[in-house]
Amino acid sequence: GNISMNEAQTLFGHPMVRHAIPLALGDNANGYRVVGTNQGLLALHGGDLAKGRLWAAPLETVLGAAVSRALALEPGMELETTHGLSTDGTAHEDEHYTVSGILRPTGTVLDRLILTSLESMWEVHEHQTSSPADRQITAVLLKLKTPIAVVTMPSMINQQTRMMAASPAFETARLFALLGKGIDVMRGFALVLVGSAVLGVFIALSSALERGRHATRSAARSLSPGGDRLGYH
Repeated sequence: GNISMNEAQTLFGHPMVRHAIPLALGDNANGYRVVGTNQGLLALHGGDLAKGRLWAAPLETVLGAAVSRALALEPGMELETTHGLSTDGTAHEDEHYTVSGILRPTGTVLDRLILTSLESMWEVHEHQTSSPADRQITAVLLKLKTPIAVVTMPSMINQQTRMMAASPAFETARLFALLGKGIDVMRGFALVLVGSAVLGVFIALSSALERGRHATRSAARSLSPGGDRLGYH
């Protein structure tokens, strides 16, 4: 589920946290994700403006380079978004974004994102919350200060808050552990296929060689003295 912004803010000033970047997802425009965040996400991926300026007011947005090209949008133009992560969702017809800037190509995920402020995302979805105190986000990206914090912080979050911590290194290791047996089975199956292919090629070559030998012997008999085709007078 989503995270209460009030609870997430306890991480922003935590002594073990170097940077905290909130993410609010839930909308798209022609399949490109709209992300409510702060400008720390730009710094994380080396984002830099090619045109215009960063968002400064509600319902202003900055487009990644790929989004700008695909949707043919420039600063000052309007953008209509759709609820959900697929293109067949309900359009936010009453709330249009204004493009304030375009990012340079970075070769990162930023190229395919539509970035705006958290306040913009909350304003577009205001009807879904009972009060401003109910405001929520999807996730928080944390950069921790020390290796000890990397080890201890996830356990602290899981035990002392209603949030769930996911360490990329730990989750990747767990994924490979879950898939390990399946990978071994697939590797064994691949070896069986390779062995079968090699055996098939060997049988085909042996058959061809045997046919060649048979043809050679037949030709030799037909050309020898006393053969069926040639004789001496």
